[in-house]
Amino acid sequence: MQLSFTVITISRGVLVTTDTPPPDAATNDYEVVNESGRLLRIVSALDRDAELSVDQSKQDHYLLSSFSTVDEIQSLKAAQGAAVDA
Repeated sequence: MQLSFTVITISRGVLVTTDTPPPDAATNDYEVVNESGRLLRIVSALDRDAELSVDQSKQDHYLLSSFSTVDEIQSLKAAQGAAVDA
């Protein structure tokens, strides 16, 4: 498996190399490089937004196909909360 690192620009133009992008990197584009510094890909903030939208659509579809009313969801949520408290 090839190692990869995230290269991001933080405040004041400082470049940071890390193995996992920090949470604030989600709002900006960043580069993924290998251990020798070769660019593997550029991750765009717009790409992540589209990815999140697809994930949300999958979750919405699951909920809509699993439950027929909001009351069903709320009842299950309440029952799970009661089971945890017991």
